[in-house]
Amino acid sequence: MQHNDSNQKATKTPGFNEGKAGLGHDDTQKEGNEIYVLPNDEQEQDRLSTQHKAFSIGFGGLYPAPEIVRAVLAPQEGVTKRILDLGCGSGIWCTEMAREFPHCDVLGVDLAPVSVLPEHMPANCKFEINDINGGLQHLQGMYDVVQARCISLGVNNFRESLQWVVGCAKPGGIVISMEGDFDFYSGWPMTYAPFWSNSNPQGSYHSRVLYEIRRSAVLAGSSVMSMEKLLDEGLWNSAPALDPDTCKAADVYLPVGTWCKQGDPAQQEQLRSVGMLMRENMMELSRIVQPGFLQAGWSKEIVDQWATGMQDECQNGTIGLRMRLAWGRRRAGPNLPAPDLHEVAVDNKVKYPFYEVYNTPGEAAVATETRNRGKDIPAPPYAQGSTQ
Repeated sequence: MQHNDSNQKATKTPGFNEGKAGLGHDDTQKEGNEIYVLPNDEQEQDRLSTQHKAFSIGFGGLYPAPEIVRAVLAPQEGVTKRILDLGCGSGIWCTEMAREFPHCDVLGVDLAPVSVLPEHMPANCKFEINDINGGLQHLQGMYDVVQARCISLGVNNFRESLQWVVGCAKPGGIVISMEGDFDFYSGWPMTYAPFWSNSNPQGSYHSRVLYEIRRSAVLAGSSVMSMEKLLDEGLWNSAPALDPDTCKAADVYLPVGTWCKQGDPAQQEQLRSVGMLMRENMMELSRIVQPGFLQAGWSKEIVDQWATGMQDECQNGTIGLRMRLAWGRRRAGPNLPAPDLHEVAVDNKVKYPFYEVYNTPGEAAVATETRNRGKDIPAPPYAQGSTQ
C-alpha cells in the first residue's frame, strides 16, 4: 500500500475488528478467525460465485498456466492425483475442478462451511473447515495442484502462511496464489483511481471502500499489505521450496460495467461478460459492507453516500479491479529443479485482452512501478467513532 498511512496508530476500529464483529454481524464472521472482515452469509457466497465466473473468463478457464496444470494432473497409473483449494469460499471452483478432472480427488478448505448442496457435490470432492493461521501440517506434501485464492484478509502472517501453502504440494506440483488488489484503476491501460475523500470529491468510491476494508483488516491483525508486496514481486525469491525457473507472476484486469471496447469482437464480448459480472459483484459488495461501516463509526449519511457512489460508478464509470497472481512448481528436493513434465496440448481459445504474464522478476518490477504511480498520497481520515 503506497498511501501515506504511517502516522496512523495500529489500534482496533469498533465494528470491524472487535471480538467477532467482523464486517457485518457476529453470526456472519468466519468461524474461529477474528481477522477476516467480510461476512459469510448466503449473499456473500452468491457474490463469490459471481466473482468466480468473471475470473474464469479472464483465465480462459478455471486456472492460469493451463499447460502446466493439465500436465501435472494427467492420469498416471497407480497414482491418485489431488487438488487443494485453500480459501474455497462458496466451493464452486472445487466442484468445477472435480468435474473437469474426475480422476482427481479435490479438497476445499475454508474458515466456514460451504453452501454446496449434496445433490451438486461430485463424488470426488469434499470440504473441511480449517484456519491456515494454525498451520496445515496434515496436508503437507499431498497435492499436485494447490490454489490459495483471496485468503490474505484472514491471514496474520502471509509470508509464513505461504510456506505452509507451498508445503502442501508434492514435488513437481504447482502452487497458485491469487489475491485482489485493494486499489481500483480506471480505463485501459489502467491507471490508479485515487479514493474519494472530502479533499478529493472527484475520487473513486470503489477505491475508498476497498481502502477501508483493507485498513480494517490490517488493524485486526491481517498481513494483507505484506501480501501485496510479495505477490507483486512474484514467488521467485519468497518461496525456497519452489523452482524459480518455473515461477511466473500475472495480472488480470476486470472492468466493472460495459464501458470497455478493446480488442476484436470476440474479446469485446469477453470484456462485456466480465463487466456485467463484475458490476453485479460490486453492486452486491456495496450493500453487504454497510453494516460494518456503521459499526466502525461512520455516519449513515457517509455510508449511504459511499454505497450510492459505488453503484453510480458501476453504471457510469470506467473503473476496474486488478487480480494479482503468482505460481510456481515445487522442487524435486532441496536445491533441485522441479521434475520434468510431459507436454499436454492446450486448446487455442480467444485470449482475454487484459491478462498479462511476467516471466521474470524484472518484468514484474516494471509493471509494479508503472501501476503504483499516483498512489503516494495522504491516507484518508478514520471514522469519528473509531479509537484512532
